[in-house]
Amino acid sequence: MAHKNYSDDEMPLEIERFLMINGFRQTSLEVLDAISQLVFKSIQNGDMLIGQAYEELTATKSKSDSFRSKLGTHIKANFSEVKKNILDKYKYNIGDFYGGVKNFIDQIALVFMILFK
Repeated sequence: MAHKNYSDDEMPLEIERFLMINGFRQTSLEVLDAISQLVFKSIQNGDMLIGQAYEELTATKSKSDSFRSKLGTHIKANFSEVKKNILDKYKYNIGDFYGGVKNFIDQIALVFMILFK
């Protein structure tokens, strides 16, 4: 399910660029890639099952909880900057405070879909 001018292979890279342009910079490539994959899955599937998505990214259930925690730490570290940039550039408030990984993924997916539909 390609979106606008992006193929399924290109879209996660565009999501990564979107995140970085909007202030998601205090992170690792692994985390940035994982978040972009989760946003992409959210766009493709609507209300995705986040636990299942973590397991797909980590390949095992035991690793998925610690991976979710790692993503949460990185999202918290970048949340205020991303929120500020998205509010300033696109006049959309992704939330007054960090509300968890799934909420962040859903909000970024929503903004990305609206901007690039």
